[in-house]
Amino acid sequence: IILACLLNPNTIKGMFYPLLIFKDIHIQMTEMRAFYTYLNTGSPFFIYLLYFIFIFISTTLLSLKKQHIFNKLLGLLGLLLLFTAARNIGFSVIIFYLITCINITNLKISTRKTVLITTIIPIIIFIYFNNYYLSNSNFGLGLNKTHSKTTEYIKKHNLKGPIFNSFGTGSYITYCLSPNIKPFIDSRPEAFNKKVWQTYNLCLTNPNFFKTATTKYNFKLILIPTKSTNISFIQDKINDPNWLCVTINKDLILFALKKEHPKLANSNINSKNIASKISYLWESNEPQNMATWIYIMYLFNHETAILNKIESHLTSNKENKILLLTIQKSPLSPLNYNQTTWLILSLPT
Repeated sequence: IILACLLNPNTIKGMFYPLLIFKDIHIQMTEMRAFYTYLNTGSPFFIYLLYFIFIFISTTLLSLKKQHIFNKLLGLLGLLLLFTAARNIGFSVIIFYLITCINITNLKISTRKTVLITTIIPIIIFIYFNNYYLSNSNFGLGLNKTHSKTTEYIKKHNLKGPIFNSFGTGSYITYCLSPNIKPFIDSRPEAFNKKVWQTYNLCLTNPNFFKTATTKYNFKLILIPTKSTNISFIQDKINDPNWLCVTINKDLILFALKKEHPKLANSNINSKNIASKISYLWESNEPQNMATWIYIMYLFNHETAILNKIESHLTSNKENKILLLTIQKSPLSPLNYNQTTWLILSLPT
């Protein structure tokens, strides 16, 4: 195996390249988080995954004496991959599935029990969480509708690059806008060297560096997730007179350089008109959309409006008033807006 790995143009360097591929990346990629950090998202997908892991581990332990050493090591590799990063879930599931099939054969489980384990229980889980799929506008096949609106806006107004974009929106730009607009960076960590990542990080964290980069790379557009962890970057652009916030929805926010797009000046979204632009999010009565409304309003410095909306959702009972008082005494933080808002909106009205 070692000799086979060495059979590449870069020999030893090439053999270890897959293990060192992320050493120069200093950003928080969601897919690099361990899978268990997603368990509080409420997605049934992770409930299915936990169930599948339970079946894999239980059948493996019950048939441990019959397990070949290769299967044991392969199973451990699957668990290691799973707990290392969420992006490895696919590889882990394939490993678990193959070994679980062998385990069921070794245990000589009846067809009736096999159907119960592999079919009936997953269907029950699906039915139980059916409301999630019906009420979640993000669930389904194809491109998210709100994502399409952003590209439709770019095409309608014939906006041109170069564009500065976040790590996660690169493939979206390639799919929807290439070859007219090409991403600055995309979600292939292995495709960019250390210098590119340093430039990307400094653009997001250092306003002065971004101004220099805008001149150097001639950035005319900025596309970044609305609920980005780089909150200061978004707020800086909202307040920067050189940039226009031309469209915003629950997923994406698009900025255009004012001197390159003077005709879009009347379309600028600012603190004065943001409430009317995103009112549909609150009026939808979907907790996730309402939480996003709070987040966006915070970005535009509308803490008072946020608290008024929250207060209107609270009943007059004592516990809720204490909760409201607690929120008023501590500044709302976009970083934990989901937890706070879901708690508030889950209260009876």
